[in-house]
Amino acid sequence: MPPLPLKLILAGRDDHDPALQALASALRDGGMEVVYLGKAPAATVLADVALQEDARGIVLVGVERVDIPDVPVASIDPDSEDGGAEALRQLLENLS
Repeated sequence: MPPLPLKLILAGRDDHDPALQALASALRDGGMEVVYLGKAPAATVLADVALQEDARGIVLVGVERVDIPDVPVASIDPDSEDGGAEALRQLLENLS
């Protein structure tokens, strides 16, 4: 049986953020399962969703990083020089 795909929660500034939608598509194309939340909810909701979905990590795009026990979180700034690629790379590296 092949291994299950890596599941990530993805949330951002608003429901129609093009960077968030492009990232969701790229992650799915890369073989990951993405739970797309659109606009980032409160940290407690993020934690609940991560636990319910058995997600391995949370990716926040353009919003303040939150700390959630036992769930790795990457906060990506799409306006940064690398578009947040380094933060995402570090999260994925830590999950593998």
